[in-house]
Amino acid sequence: MDIFSTLSPKQALFCDEYFKDFNATQAALRAGYSQATALNGKLMTLPKIKYHLQQRGAAAADAAQLSRVLGGRDLDEATRQHVDFAPADETAPEAPGA
Repeated sequence: MDIFSTLSPKQALFCDEYFKDFNATQAALRAGYSQATALNGKLMTLPKIKYHLQQRGAAAADAAQLSRVLGGRDLDEATRQHVDFAPADETAPEAPGA
């Protein structure tokens, strides 16, 4: 396990709160940090917090892209509409080597 995968519970809460409004000061206050810590901006410079936010941001961007591709539809709904799960045609010739 590397140091970038382990956030303290308070740091994890800060990251969760940050993604609500992308306001680091308010996220720090909501996560229970002191006003001085919230205002000094150092949380955003900690390597493991930066790494976590980058990873989570990339995942959120991927999800947003998928949502745009699907036109805002649920993945399961899109799959059901575009994938035919009909049973195989038993009269079709057998594939070579089968």
